[in-house]
Amino acid sequence: MENSTLVTLNCALLPWRPDVHICICIWAALFFALKHLIGWILLLSLRASTLENATECIASSLHIQEKRTFPDENIEYDVFINYQNNEISANRFVDNLYEVLKSCGVRAFVKSKEAEEEEEEVVLDGRTKHAISTAKLHLAIFSKEYAQSPKCLSELYEMVKNGKRVFPLFFDIEPSDARWIRRSYAEAFKRHGEQKRFQTETLNNWKEALHAVSLITGWELAQFKGQEGKLLKKVVQDVLTEVNDVSLEVARFPVGLSERVDQLEALLLSNPDENKATVVGIVGMGGVGKTTLAKATYNRIRSNFTAATFLQDVKELIDRDGLTAVQEIILTDLLRFDCKIQSINEGKVFMRRRLNKAKNILIVLDNIDNFDQLDALMVTKVLGPSCRVLVTTRDKRILELAQISMIYEATGLNKDQATELFCRHAFLSARPKLGFDDLVIKFVEILDGLPLSLETFGSHLYGKADRKIWEAILGKISRILPWNIKERLKITVEALDEEEKSMFLDAACYLVGEGKDTAIRIWDASGWSGWLGLETLEQKCLIQVDFKNRIRMHDHLRDMGKDIIDQESRHFPGRRSRLWRPTDIIKALTKNAGTEAVRGLSFVPQSSNLSSINEAGVPTTWQAESLSQMKDLKLLLLQGTSFGGDFSQLSKNLVWLRWWDFPYQSIPSNLPVGKLEVLDLARGRVVKLWDEDDYCQLPPKLRELNLTECNQLQRVPKEIGQIRVLQKVVFKRCRLLTTLPEEFSDLHFLEHLDLTNCRSLRSLPNNFGGLTHLRHLDLSFCSKLKMLPDSFSQLLLLKYLTFEKCKILNIGSNILGKSTSLEHLDFRGCDKLQVLPCNITSQRHLKRLNIHCRGLKQLPEDLGELIGLRYLVLECPQITQIPDSLGNLIHLESIDFRSSRLRHIPESVGRLELLKQLRIKCHRLSHLPNAIGQLNNLQSLFLAGCKALQNLPPSFENLTKLVTLDIYDAPNLPITSGILDGLTSLEVLSLNGCKSLAEGCIISLCQKAEALERLSLRKMEVENCLRILEHTCSSLKTLEVYACKNLVRAEICSTTLREVSLKRCLQLRTISGFSADMRLTKLSLRNCQELFEVTNLGDLHFLETLDISGCLKLFSEEGLHLMKQLEVLDISVTHEALQRQCKWLQRLPYPGELRISVDSIFPDPSEGLSQVLKPFQRMEKEKDGHGLEFKIPADTEMPCAAVIICFVSSRLVNDRDDSEIMLELYLQHDQRTRPVSYCYTENANLIRLHIFSADVFWVRVMRSGDAIIIRPSLTMNDVPMMLEKGWVHIVCRGEEFKIDEVRNAFMANTGYENLN
Repeated sequence: MENSTLVTLNCALLPWRPDVHICICIWAALFFALKHLIGWILLLSLRASTLENATECIASSLHIQEKRTFPDENIEYDVFINYQNNEISANRFVDNLYEVLKSCGVRAFVKSKEAEEEEEEVVLDGRTKHAISTAKLHLAIFSKEYAQSPKCLSELYEMVKNGKRVFPLFFDIEPSDARWIRRSYAEAFKRHGEQKRFQTETLNNWKEALHAVSLITGWELAQFKGQEGKLLKKVVQDVLTEVNDVSLEVARFPVGLSERVDQLEALLLSNPDENKATVVGIVGMGGVGKTTLAKATYNRIRSNFTAATFLQDVKELIDRDGLTAVQEIILTDLLRFDCKIQSINEGKVFMRRRLNKAKNILIVLDNIDNFDQLDALMVTKVLGPSCRVLVTTRDKRILELAQISMIYEATGLNKDQATELFCRHAFLSARPKLGFDDLVIKFVEILDGLPLSLETFGSHLYGKADRKIWEAILGKISRILPWNIKERLKITVEALDEEEKSMFLDAACYLVGEGKDTAIRIWDASGWSGWLGLETLEQKCLIQVDFKNRIRMHDHLRDMGKDIIDQESRHFPGRRSRLWRPTDIIKALTKNAGTEAVRGLSFVPQSSNLSSINEAGVPTTWQAESLSQMKDLKLLLLQGTSFGGDFSQLSKNLVWLRWWDFPYQSIPSNLPVGKLEVLDLARGRVVKLWDEDDYCQLPPKLRELNLTECNQLQRVPKEIGQIRVLQKVVFKRCRLLTTLPEEFSDLHFLEHLDLTNCRSLRSLPNNFGGLTHLRHLDLSFCSKLKMLPDSFSQLLLLKYLTFEKCKILNIGSNILGKSTSLEHLDFRGCDKLQVLPCNITSQRHLKRLNIHCRGLKQLPEDLGELIGLRYLVLECPQITQIPDSLGNLIHLESIDFRSSRLRHIPESVGRLELLKQLRIKCHRLSHLPNAIGQLNNLQSLFLAGCKALQNLPPSFENLTKLVTLDIYDAPNLPITSGILDGLTSLEVLSLNGCKSLAEGCIISLCQKAEALERLSLRKMEVENCLRILEHTCSSLKTLEVYACKNLVRAEICSTTLREVSLKRCLQLRTISGFSADMRLTKLSLRNCQELFEVTNLGDLHFLETLDISGCLKLFSEEGLHLMKQLEVLDISVTHEALQRQCKWLQRLPYPGELRISVDSIFPDPSEGLSQVLKPFQRMEKEKDGHGLEFKIPADTEMPCAAVIICFVSSRLVNDRDDSEIMLELYLQHDQRTRPVSYCYTENANLIRLHIFSADVFWVRVMRSGDAIIIRPSLTMNDVPMMLEKGWVHIVCRGEEFKIDEVRNAFMANTGYENLN
């Protein structure tokens, strides 16, 4: 029961079969009209309904779209979907799931429609095997007819056999049907046996695979009340969480950061208010490191949440894109569905509706500078208790107005930390250079521990060896007040020359987030030395360039730059050199008050009506004449703004024109383009760039052209070849572009060409090799490109070349020609590539090589000639041998070998002294080279699916720097004593599916690997007693043991442990060692069926999650009532256990503080229970239904805290003892009846008690005329049940203690005769 159950005393969940709908065949001629109709349906649903309704709309509408397309063999997939293709309901759900995942950028493999006739096939084709092997995760959708398909079962066995991550989805069956081969699954296997097509071993393999996967926690349709839309939303959300894991860049030198993250994490993971989200504010002055701290914390705890988003510099986002855009970003990032918000108030409604039921999400709002921003984003108000929000701001009053009580005050670094950070930037070392100790001490004292100031001045002084320069700068900042940070930082700006200062101001106002090369082109066009200036600003820490080559700047430095601009003219914006505030621009435009002083103007309205404020007398469309006085305007940035009129009135000095959402089909003929060097019309309506007969429109000095997502652009005019100075052209996602003109090859100075996702592109110009300066070429996803011109080999300066998913492209052996400059080469998804280009080993500068080609059978013997290679991926199933010259690649840092036919790896691999990561997945690999012990810098080793591997080499213990060892599915590999002893730096050890683990091996390893934090043992033969002791495991935090069947006893007493999981250890009987000194927060003992004793469990006072479900002999959990921190308790109790001892349930903590699922069967109660029912009122049978109802009496108002319902059921059909029924709870109010919650019960002559929290209700006060109704779901299966009698007790607010009383009374009075 989602967000509703305080306590549910009921049986295990049983999925029910939804109505089978017949798929509608759609004529191809109606496809495009239907596609647009679907778009409108989705848009209206997003605006008018809750998130669940919108998701259902997606689910119901997507299946009438075009046939899904199926990726080809050599692509790396994110998700593999295993399902019965001939079953209508499952097929419809998969259609919907595939389309939603595709829209979210997730590559999913599903069977083609043609595969329907192949369901009887057992032998999997190469494409299916490849998809299974490459996918990050695998979904198995179990339906009633699933087991009828040998192909489904073969796929499932292939996944389990290869140790893949499989998540089950039980569509219309019980998990136990698949686990124990019952009902339709038993009938299917009976038919398979009778047909005698399959060997007994094959049938047993299938059964074992079904049993293994059905034990995994997945999704059940019944949990979502049969609503496929809700199930679809949950599956998509979980899949996206699994496949996406991105870390944010933090600081270059993270001095003193770790302990601050520890403190902030403790605040965030606490939950002082169980009814709403935990919100923590970070407050502090600019430059103190708030954003850096938030990023580091986000990176650490991100994996704990199902969805997360980090909004960096909200103030800047709002200034640039508007508040509604930020609302859209939050909804898109967290809920994965796009929406368009028209106004701030509409956005508030969206946020309230969509987020109020969201669970387990993390949001970081960086740099909030006024309360209205926080109020409009709503996240601190509507999120639930499992969510976390982190807000950074300089103004503590904002947090107080938002009633955020948990505040972390960020302060400066202490003296030692400040000294180290300053020296790291000034000397590139942790300590001062000889002779500068006294000056460093003085700088650190004056800079007062502020990271930004320490970084900025440290970088400013780097390379200055004259003490007099240090003393002069020290004297300047000493005269400024300590708290006046901006004035201090201005000293570094004042030290710049005029060109560098102007570049800094450009960056502060316009260039944050722009590409580094774009900035250089703009500055070069202004007559400055762009590259040299950028390097100077970066060295002085005034700007940063991130990993995507985009410019970044600390908000404090950006604000200081804008303050400098404001001081140019306080009262007359038109006299300033740069304009960016919409209010200032509107003031200047309406009065035509611009001057020649204006260098740049960026007009990004904060809301949709700022460009047409009629009541202020502002025209609906701005006229170009309003900019006529800005004679020296060089930078013009427009977005979402309509401009018309006489464009000839614009400045003749325009250098950069960025007009996103460009509204015209071509560039206006009178637009002054004579000096234009950067033109960006992304997302525009461009059909043709200019009239082909009007040469005056050609921008002769244009160096960069960006037409990203100009989806109406079908061809490029041949006159583009006359713009000879073009250096960068981007046609990314121009989906109608079919070809480039031959004249395009005349762009001899072109360096960067991006044709990514030009899916209609069929050919390149014959003289394409004429682009002699081309360095970056991206042809990814040009799926209709068949041939490369012969002249392609003339591209001698290429550094970056990718053909990803050019699936029908014939790549000739001579495409590289005489080129020797490549640094990045990617052949992923090139289906037709069978031989590598003949000149590939001449690429001495190549750093990254990705070869993922199914047809490739041989590597060149001289592969070792690639002496600059650092990252190598070889995923070629036909490869049988790695050349010995591999050892010559001495700069390699990462290798990924994947081949089903590779039998050995050459000993020369031992010469790769810089190798840090090694991944091997080779089914036939029988041994590792002994030289592997020579890899002195190896940090991560992954061995997956090495089924023939029988031992680890003796030199293995020499890997003293190994941090992560993961061995997966190596059934013939024993882990012998001493083989791991030398791994003294090991932090993570995961052994899954190995043959055995020698006695004492773990204790020996723990004693020597002092840094070991995570230990995972799965499906292993381990010693009878597992001992995790304090003196041997001094750093272990996570222990995971799964399906180690011969484990009998466990002694666990390490105080460093935080999480312990002992699951499905079928022989485990006792666990000892727990003590009050342990800070264990999570303990899972699921399905340890023989476990009967856990000593001192009550001493685990910090325990938050306890899972003892399936521990059928563990019924006396003494001390549970002492666990004050317990939030989640998952238990499974048998009828016999309750008869012997059920009193312990009464000692549980207050049920509102935890979620309990009790799988129990109570015997029929007697009149003794009538004492319990005294506060209850009788429910009446519905006149027109099968349920029970209770109407609120006249002149009555009841503010609900909970509703407790007790009822007696009668089984109408007696031949199905194991059947379950779903009961739905309805609320009737103002003549509207809506379902609000549900529960499950056996179809039997029994009595049940269910407690529903008022959180599920959409009416907080029950009034006269309202009604509470409970009904059995007749659509769930064909076994009917009658509700004979029922009683209801509404617990009012302020009387929540009665919930506990009623529950305990009910538990204490079970075990008597039937109730009269």
